[in-house]
Amino acid sequence: MDYLTLEDLANVPEEKLPMLVLSDNLQGLFGLLIKLVTNSFYSHFMWLYRPGVMATQSWWFHDREVTSFKKNSLKVFWCPTWTPEQRQTLIQVIDKCMSQGAWDTRYDVLGVIGQFLGWDWLQSEKHQYCSEHISKLALVDPNALEWLKHVRPTPEEVNIWLKEQKNEDGSDKYPVFCRVVPG
Repeated sequence: MDYLTLEDLANVPEEKLPMLVLSDNLQGLFGLLIKLVTNSFYSHFMWLYRPGVMATQSWWFHDREVTSFKKNSLKVFWCPTWTPEQRQTLIQVIDKCMSQGAWDTRYDVLGVIGQFLGWDWLQSEKHQYCSEHISKLALVDPNALEWLKHVRPTPEEVNIWLKEQKNEDGSDKYPVFCRVVPG
C-alpha cells in the first residue's frame, strides 16, 4: 500500500477503475456528525470511476474532481481480479445513476435524522446515504449481494466488509490501493 497525493490519484489509469473510496473530511461538521452517529472513523464512501473523477453522494449523486478532496483523508480499495466487463458494468451503473439528476438522487436526510434518533424506519427505500452506493458492487460480486440483503452499511461497515473479503488463495479480494492524507 502506498501513500499518494491527490494528483497521483487523479492519474490512476482507466484500466484499474473503478475503485472504492472511503473518506474522512477532517473539517466538515456533517462528516463529524456521521462519524459520531455511526461510531465510525470514516464519514463518506464514493467511487473513483473515471480518471480524476469521483462519483459521490452529497446532497445528490454527482461527480467531482479528485483534486477537490484536499481536506479529506482517503482510503482507496480496488479489485485487481475484476474483468474489463465487470469494470464496465460498474461504470455504466454509476453513469446511469448520475443521469437520474439531483432530485431523484438526493440524499436521505430523513434517514440520517432517523439514525441519530434510533429510528431506522425513517430510512428511504428510494434515496441513499453515500455508503449505500456500495450496492452497485452486488452486480459483480455475489458476496456483496448476499451481505447487502442484511445491511444498509455505514462507511465503517463498508471498510470492515472490504477488509474481510478474501480470494480462494487467502489474499485480499479488495486490497488497499493507496491512502491519501491532506497535506
